[in-house]
Order: sequence, then C-alpha cells, then structure tokens
Amino acid sequence: MRAILLCCLLAAVALAADAYFSAQEGYLARPPDYDGVGYLFYAQAPYHLILGLHLQTALAHLVNNVAPLWSAVLTVHYLVLGDGVWQAFAA
Repeated sequence: MRAILLCCLLAAVALAADAYFSAQEGYLARPPDYDGVGYLFYAQAPYHLILGLHLQTALAHLVNNVAPLWSAVLTVHYLVLGDGVWQAFAA
C-alpha cells in the first residue's frame, strides 16, 4: 500500500510539473494536437458509460486502452468539468 501511495505522489508531482511548464509555454491555450484528440475521444467512452452506471464496462474500457492512466485522468476531468469544447481550458 505504501508503494502505491508513493507512486501516486510521484505521478502527482510529475503532473503538476507538466502543467506548470505547459502553462509557461502557453501549451494549454492551444487546441489539442493529433494524439491529444485521440486521447480525448478514448476518454469520452468511459465517461458516458459511467454516467449510464455501466461501471464494469467503463473499467474494462479503461484497462484495455492504449493509455489507461491518461484516459482515466481525462475521464475524471470530464466528470468534474463536464464534456464540452471549453472545459479542457477551464483549469
């Protein structure tokens, strides 16, 4: 359990550093690149499955994904901010 918490902490630090440097470069003010759009579409399916209370199917979709952790982060993003054009830039 300790190792999992340490990994989560390291991931949060890496995500915070990435967000900081992306904000410095203005990356968050541009629309997503080609692969970013793909990840956003991958995250929409579990988002809609969770809203429909199909939790096992949503989990299976996230686990069998190209980038499961990143898709999970984007799915949580959709759950918190909603699904739309401007929500990605709300943070």
